[in-house]
Amino acid sequence: MQSIFSIIRDDLNSRIDEFSREVIIAQVDLLLSYAKRFHKRQFLTRQVVNNDLLQQFEDLLNKYFEEKAVNNGMPTVQYLAETLNYTPNYLSDMLRSLTGLNAQQHIHQKLIETSKDLLSTTSLTINEVAYQLGFDYPQSFSRLFKLKTKISPAQYRWNMEVRRQHRHSRHHALQSNRIRHSQNGAGVSGCCLGQPLYHCQQRHIFLQHSHRH
Repeated sequence: MQSIFSIIRDDLNSRIDEFSREVIIAQVDLLLSYAKRFHKRQFLTRQVVNNDLLQQFEDLLNKYFEEKAVNNGMPTVQYLAETLNYTPNYLSDMLRSLTGLNAQQHIHQKLIETSKDLLSTTSLTINEVAYQLGFDYPQSFSRLFKLKTKISPAQYRWNMEVRRQHRHSRHHALQSNRIRHSQNGAGVSGCCLGQPLYHCQQRHIFLQHSHRH
């Protein structure tokens, strides 16, 4: 690093020629490359510490949405960083190096995950879900939800209900088929309970044929 500064200083103090500008620009580019290298290295050499930070950040975010969002509003990067004893920019850089997402993107991701859970597993209205997550205005929640998921909260809830009903109907149909096959199987052979009717009939025919011989 010192040698780069020395080259730049010497070139500035010497007689300027047609190559001076190119030489200085090349040295500045080299200096910037070293700066980027050292900036990146701090994250690579602290991988274990960074993984611990990620877990602490996720735990803090989960706890905030569970306990504080409804009274204190949406979590901010400033609050999360100060709680973890980092600056907001450093926290975002650390998270981006680990996950590709900065702190604000992590907040939005957790918010969408939590809102989906509330919409699909509770009877809270959409307005109540918005207030539960710390929004002052439900319209702001609906706008962000649609921006991130491409559908509205109401549409998401309706889709989940349709899927739930479909799964219930399918489960009920499977149960009915099992009972019917079991009953038919009992009339053919006691050892065929729960097996497809065709298999049981074939087994029964085989057993009858064996007994005759």
